Amino acid sequence: MRDRPQLFVVDAKERRSFYTWIGNIAVELDFHRIDAPGQPLDVLEKKIAESEGELAPALERVIAARSISDQDNRSQLFMLMGLLCLKNPRRRKSVNQVAEKLAKVFLGTKVATPERWHAEMERAKAEGHIDKDADAEAIRKLILNDGFRFALTTPAHLQMEFGGLERILPYIFGRKWVLCKVDSGAVGFVTSDCPVCVMWQDPKEQAPAGLGLMGTQIVFPISNDLAMIGTFELDGGEMDADEDFVSKVNGNIILHSNRQVYARSGDFLYQLQHNATVMHGMDLLSDAVL
Repeated sequence: MRDRPQLFVVDAKERRSFYTWIGNIAVELDFHRIDAPGQPLDVLEKKIAESEGELAPALERVIAARSISDQDNRSQLFMLMGLLCLKNPRRRKSVNQVAEKLAKVFLGTKVATPERWHAEMERAKAEGHIDKDADAEAIRKLILNDGFRFALTTPAHLQMEFGGLERILPYIFGRKWVLCKVDSGAVGFVTSDCPVCVMWQDPKEQAPAGLGLMGTQIVFPISNDLAMIGTFELDGGEMDADEDFVSKVNGNIILHSNRQVYARSGDFLYQLQHNATVMHGMDLLSDAVL
């Protein structure tokens, strides 16, 4: 089993928990697939895998040293956090939803006047943007009846994601970070399919939390034994995390998950505001939060 390490998984969508090999989780096929002339479809996938593979040694060094004091290791962790913030299925879904709303508003103004629409279509045909035999009126009726879906292409998503990395990294590097540690082998931190958790320090705050906002914190689990918490206002450093603290951190990680929560075993601890006591991982599926 040492060659195929297992994790305990709680899947909120499928309403089940199970153990599986780590290679089976948090994977989406063709997430970076592009259709570039003269290149294999997975060319970018392989390049990104090579780049992200360089992060693994930094993670291993942090876990082995139980420290984030090394600047190179910290920088690699911050880069990983930035990539995870931008490149994930939930964010792409949200971006597609916004893009679809904008597209429908834009096209709605175009089809409002039939003469204008047909003129636009004739120009598009002449410029080669659409087939010359396209039925302009049929397309107009499709738009008027909300009979189409709109989504950005994978290259468009990738352009926004990598373009956004430079903009968000200062809000990660600029925070003061505390490394939270539990004893090696103890019941510790969970992680999820959306592990970079951006939230308000004040749990009563209801507005959306953003990376650049004062009063927010980022919680990022590194391993069972280690997690990072970054703020703009508080001092950085290290702390020993007791079970009460771990359970509250795990509760926040669970709240920010998309679909799946991962842990070393099913006996992990968590607590949310509606829980009267600390809960165990095996109870999570029956908890009202999922």
